[in-house]
Amino acid sequence: MNSPWPKLQALCNGLAQHLDIDSDSDTLLELLKDSREYPDEQLPDSGIGIDWERRLSATFILGEDYGTRASSLLGIDADGSITFVEQNFGPNGEELGESGWIF
Repeated sequence: MNSPWPKLQALCNGLAQHLDIDSDSDTLLELLKDSREYPDEQLPDSGIGIDWERRLSATFILGEDYGTRASSLLGIDADGSITFVEQNFGPNGEELGESGWIF
C-alpha cells in the first residue's frame, strides 16, 4: 500500500507541471490516458503475480475483460466554483462519452 507505483509518480509529476499554468480539463484528463506499462524492476510486489502487476502498472488499463472504465477530474477554482468532468470507456478503451457539471 505504501509502495510508490511508477504510474502514481508520473501522474504527480504531470499534475505538478500543469498546476502553475491555466490547464483545461482536457489537458489534465490526458494525464489519465497513459497506457504505458512499466518495467518489472519498477513494480511493487503486491502479491498478485507479475502478469497482473504489469497490467495494473498502467494509469489507463486497456483490456476486454478488465480495464479503466471511467476517468474523473474534480477542480475547485479560486472563486469557489467546482467543476466535475468524467469520461467513460468501454472494453479496450473505447470512448463512450463525457459528462460534466459546474457548481
